[in-house]
Amino acid sequence: MFLKFVLLCAVLASSFAAEVEITAKRFDGDDKSGVSKFSGDVKVVKEGDTILSDTMFVYFDQARKPTRFEAVGNANFVMKQEGGKTYKGKARTITYYPNQKEYLLVGDAFVEYIEEKRKVYGDKIFVNDTTKKATVVGEEGGRPAKFIFFIEDKNGSTKTK
Repeated sequence: MFLKFVLLCAVLASSFAAEVEITAKRFDGDDKSGVSKFSGDVKVVKEGDTILSDTMFVYFDQARKPTRFEAVGNANFVMKQEGGKTYKGKARTITYYPNQKEYLLVGDAFVEYIEEKRKVYGDKIFVNDTTKKATVVGEEGGRPAKFIFFIEDKNGSTKTK
């Protein structure tokens, strides 16, 4: 089992241009299904990006490259973009698609753009690191999507909108 874990880590690291490190209290791998489960204080680190959760499922394609990371339970992330931009967020479930550099946050989702103090809330939030686009959807029949940002008025003070 330890050998499979070492091989999994090697595959994860080789499938990205950067090293990926996953730490957890437990690892369960299934070569047939192509799904690995990490549980207990899970932390995934790749370059400036970090995902934390109670449980993490990693899905692999036939070539043993990860196609999806699914963080469940106390899921949150920090994402660093080019130009020094930092995003942090949380949701009940966070799914990351490494090939597209896309995040999907579902359930009480929240994302904050730290440097500009912009915040979005919704039931579902989609963020694409490549296109720099985001989509926020409110709960159906429930709370709407919410966007909070700061503007300067004419006398230079900052106000929340």
